[in-house]
Amino acid sequence: MRPLLACLLTLLYVVSYAQTAGDGSDPPPSTYNKKIVRNRNIDASVEITRFTTAGVPITGTNELFDLRVVIGPDIAYNYQGTDPAWAYGNVVSARLTIKEEERNLTVTPGLSNGLWHVQLSTTWMAFNETPSVKLEATFLLYRPTENSSEQEEITLSVTVNPKVVNRLSTLATRITLVPTPTQANPQLATWQDDITQGQGLIATNTVSAAIAGFARHEPVVANVGDAQTMHKLVASEMPRNLRLGTVFFATTHGAMTGICDSYGHDPATIADHFMEFQSFIRPKIAENPPDDRLVFSDYHLVVLISCQAAGSAESAKGFGIYDSDGHELPNKALVGFEQVVPSPGIANSNYQTDIDSFTSWTNSFIEKVVAGYTIKEAALFADKYHPITFHDGNRPVVKMTHKYRGDVGGRLYGLYGDGLNKEANQTKFKVTV
Repeated sequence: MRPLLACLLTLLYVVSYAQTAGDGSDPPPSTYNKKIVRNRNIDASVEITRFTTAGVPITGTNELFDLRVVIGPDIAYNYQGTDPAWAYGNVVSARLTIKEEERNLTVTPGLSNGLWHVQLSTTWMAFNETPSVKLEATFLLYRPTENSSEQEEITLSVTVNPKVVNRLSTLATRITLVPTPTQANPQLATWQDDITQGQGLIATNTVSAAIAGFARHEPVVANVGDAQTMHKLVASEMPRNLRLGTVFFATTHGAMTGICDSYGHDPATIADHFMEFQSFIRPKIAENPPDDRLVFSDYHLVVLISCQAAGSAESAKGFGIYDSDGHELPNKALVGFEQVVPSPGIANSNYQTDIDSFTSWTNSFIEKVVAGYTIKEAALFADKYHPITFHDGNRPVVKMTHKYRGDVGGRLYGLYGDGLNKEANQTKFKVTV
């Protein structure tokens, strides 16, 4: 019985092998992102470029890759099968599907070598998601016969699963200028560790709004409480926070050359807490170990609610918004203040800052960014309709405006470069020839 079973298994193997290879010759090997089949003398293949393994990281609103669909004879293969060779093969149709979103690709008559370019936004997907990207094509094989023709259709597909990496790094100060009047000096105020008022409360409110608003970005720092305990000299805190993000939102004390961690402002200890844009922040971001950060685009967006932090190009260089020569880079932006931000709530200081206006501005700005407006348009809108304000005595309210550095067309949601810069955009991806 065993010899008969062995003969049957061998026969089944030969039949199956012949159906896939025609004459028993294998086609070139398929790979993770490229599938190839051979039918008689013709090879057909579909390929999604760039994604050579599972989990290749994608981020932001301008990810690029290509689709290739090819059919034709392998010139290195000498077909000697018993079935007549095909005269030619054509691409009949092709389709791209990303998650549940489908696009039929433009196929011209007689196409045998198709190439399409894809631009993908990732922020419509959840962070750490591994979406399916599927390319499917149908081919027609043809040969004339004496009285008619022989035709055969084959369908081939390949699916890859990249990984969405969009992360929000946050920083919030806990150091507040608190009124401590004395009889000799009724205007005296001292810097204290206090998050219930002044700068500490502003930081709590605005960073909380950022974490809630950028919901499709993974928080590097879990909550505002952790964002208010970031120390420059603790590797697992501020250095890690800087290194891993793709968006950075900070409400802290600053200057034209850098910003403070959560504890910085006291001149006696400022060296332990002040982070220079060029000598500290730039090197920490540039470490970028691939097993941690995964993406190498530096930051897409940086928001600095800090005194003077956007007053020079150093901040944009430090966060990779500009290159080292000061030239803006595509799809990157920094929003911050050129001037000193008035200290809120100090008695007899001749000015009072509206603490709630910081939160209103933050919510308005993020709402517009998430809706698909460019970062610059979002900042202009928030400055106009929800400005950060303060007043000096009985004089009119003064509205603070933000300095914008970077690409005027930079987007964090929608598709970069798609449509007009002043319009909202929610395009998920597009395909061009």
